[in-house]
Amino acid sequence: METYISYKVLINNLKAVSDFVDITSRFSCDIEISSDNELYLDAKTIILILGLNILEPLYVRLFTTDKSEIDRFTKSIERFICK
Repeated sequence: METYISYKVLINNLKAVSDFVDITSRFSCDIEISSDNELYLDAKTIILILGLNILEPLYVRLFTTDKSEIDRFTKSIERFICK
C-alpha cells in the first residue's frame, strides 16, 4: 500500500505551472497531479500539466512518509494550495 499526502491546488497560468514544476522537480519522491482526482500524471512534467484544465483546482499527491520532506513540500507549494 502506497502512502501519500493530498493537496488541492490552483495553478491557473503558464508562469504558475512553470513555478510549480520547478518546485516539484526538487523532490526525489513521486509527485502526481490530476484534474479529476482519478487519472494522475507526473507533476514534474510541464507538458502533462498543461494538458489539464488549469483553470480549475487540481489534485496533487506526494508519495513519501518522510515528515521533513512533507513539511518542505507543503511550505514550497503554500501559495498554490486552495484555502
